[in-house]
Amino acid sequence: MSVVFDESPTAVRIGERTFQVGPLRVRHLAALERQVLAERVNPAAQLPELLAGLDERQQELLLTCAYDALVRPPRVEERELEAYLATRCGLAEALWQSIRELEAGADRDEFSVLLDALPADQWGDLEQSAVRALRISWGNRQGQSEAAAVR
Repeated sequence: MSVVFDESPTAVRIGERTFQVGPLRVRHLAALERQVLAERVNPAAQLPELLAGLDERQQELLLTCAYDALVRPPRVEERELEAYLATRCGLAEALWQSIRELEAGADRDEFSVLLDALPADQWGDLEQSAVRALRISWGNRQGQSEAAAVR
């Protein structure tokens, strides 16, 4: 028994425009991770304030943790990426990563304008078709399982 995933792009309509969207790839996830990391708040600015309220032992422990965090490369946990994809901003970024590869003439500004102009009552429909097109299977989403055909 093998599982075969449909690799073909899916048409996704945003406002008056239809875009071709393909499955989310590792390179797309890497771009999403970079976006999550870029949006993280840097706690280093709060360190002096936090240290002021601690005794010497607690300060040493906090500084050791801070140092360890600085010397290790930053990481995005799966649940953090899942939470990001569940937001309007995260799903839009995932869509854009796929669209820009499949449609050479796609314009990021036009894409953003179309998303911003989308009425709130149409967001749910777009979200469903985007999740299916991207084959997102995290959480309660069924994109990957719907795209799979078991032989």
